[in-house]
Amino acid sequence: MPTRPSVRGHTQTRAPRPLGRRYPVAGVATLATLMVLLLLLGMVALLSSRVIQGEQMGSEALVQGHQRQSLQESGLDWGLHLLNSPHLDTDCRPGTSEGPAFGDSVSLVDERGHRQVRPSWQGRPFACTVDAGTWTCHCPDGSTPAPSTSPSGGGHFTDRLARFSLEFQGQERADASAWHRRTLRLLAQSCAEGQSPCELAGTAASSPMPDKGQAQLVVLSSALAQAPGSAVVGATKVDLLGLAATRAGLALPPDPDSAWVLQAGGEVRATAAHIQGPPGSTAERLIRRLEPELALPPDAFFQRYFAMPPSQYRERAGLSVLDCRGVPDCSAALEARVRSGHAWLWVLGPLQLRSPLSLGSSENPLLLLCDDALDIDTPLQFHGLIYSHGAARLHAAEGVLRIDGALIGAGAITLAGQVQIVHDAPLMRRLSDLRGSWARLPGGWTP
Repeated sequence: MPTRPSVRGHTQTRAPRPLGRRYPVAGVATLATLMVLLLLLGMVALLSSRVIQGEQMGSEALVQGHQRQSLQESGLDWGLHLLNSPHLDTDCRPGTSEGPAFGDSVSLVDERGHRQVRPSWQGRPFACTVDAGTWTCHCPDGSTPAPSTSPSGGGHFTDRLARFSLEFQGQERADASAWHRRTLRLLAQSCAEGQSPCELAGTAASSPMPDKGQAQLVVLSSALAQAPGSAVVGATKVDLLGLAATRAGLALPPDPDSAWVLQAGGEVRATAAHIQGPPGSTAERLIRRLEPELALPPDAFFQRYFAMPPSQYRERAGLSVLDCRGVPDCSAALEARVRSGHAWLWVLGPLQLRSPLSLGSSENPLLLLCDDALDIDTPLQFHGLIYSHGAARLHAAEGVLRIDGALIGAGAITLAGQVQIVHDAPLMRRLSDLRGSWARLPGGWTP
């Protein structure tokens, strides 16, 4: 037994500590602290997982939102492509059929000069879906409901593929400016990849329209910036002395919108017998010669009526280019191109026509532009406007060569034989409203 000395030098004996005795307070405190730490750690982990889950859901929603917006932008761009395209096949790709072009098929110009969607196309959305990186589109034909087949073989596009629908709508505007008369409204709605449920009109027999989409006003930028004010407009000399004694000449209608039948930047050779105007008018008063504002170089003269140089104008969307270089008679090619629905043509010349033709109508006028010389020696019935960047020679020995509209020439103009050109101002206005390139109207976003 251990001993220790006492204060007075006596030895004291210490009693032994009982075996098995413990102090539990410190162990309980440690355990409680550990449990609290574990609980806090679990709460932090749970909170962190919820934050991560929220971030993931937010990121997914953000990605789907961006994808929907990109799909809607793609739909609007695709709609512009359709309006500027010729005929379409069942997959909404450019086709080769005959008849009016797509833009004229889906819309019309009413009696006020406003663009409207034809009744047969109203409420008929176009549907597109993407599968394995390939877009497949289905167009309504204007008389039957939109096709309801999907690339995956289902009955309609209700799967989780990225898709959009596009609808053409008329746009009523209070003011009647030229820009506002030529507008249409495109409505694009979309479903992102993996978004469910999401159905689009036109992709199922009875699918509700989504409550959100993107709409954009598009406008027809006219192919003709300034309509000619007379039957013939020339930058240089104009020669009418070769015209036949009868059934030939230049004329204004009885109630004309113009005061002149002929305007030229150079000399004019004509007789009074070939100039016809309203009652009380004289040939001299109907002709303007040596006009300095018309005596321009060819490119500047072209820009006066078409608002841009020829090199830029040729690149405009919707303009059909026909190559007639070296062709002795381009009548068949020109007729085939017009019959296929192209009413706005740029011809790589010289252009020579030797076979009888009937092109255009009062309801569907043509705009024919030749970048070189023009030589027509055949009977012709033409409604619209003909422009020649080089010398223009029109001759008809047998039959009548008649133009209802106007003829513009940057080079010398020579008319001979039985040629009739009647200025038609309402037809020129209709031509301006019908022909041109479709583009987005700046500031034309609509909710």
